[in-house]
Amino acid sequence: MNPSRLGRAQAAYEAEGFGRSESTFPGMIMRLCGFLAVLGLISSVTVASAQSAPPMPKKVTAFYMCNGLHQKAIYDNVKNRVSFVWGAKDYHLPRVPSADGSRYAGSDLEWWSKGPNVTLSTLPEHTVLTTCTPGHRF
Repeated sequence: MNPSRLGRAQAAYEAEGFGRSESTFPGMIMRLCGFLAVLGLISSVTVASAQSAPPMPKKVTAFYMCNGLHQKAIYDNVKNRVSFVWGAKDYHLPRVPSADGSRYAGSDLEWWSKGPNVTLSTLPEHTVLTTCTPGHRF
């Protein structure tokens, strides 16, 4: 940049009030106060939203009606599995990836809950053994 341009840029800078110590100090204070206010709002929203979420229970017991039969399932959020009895046999199926709902699968059975309903199917054929709707404690 040539010296004449530099002089004009400096003059324009000072004409706007930048570069004068008496006008920049209050401006800096105002900008700092605004920044701190925004920072305080952001942190209060973050803290409030983090505190409002209740902790996830370690185990949840759910009751279903499956084709007229009462079914109890225990969702274990620590071990990431569902436990239930089917055909006089205990099953403990680990949670597996699912694009929709919560899916638990072992070598021969799949327990897939979507919303309040559950489907129990065989694997690998995916033959539906039963469909379940929310029931009551028995």
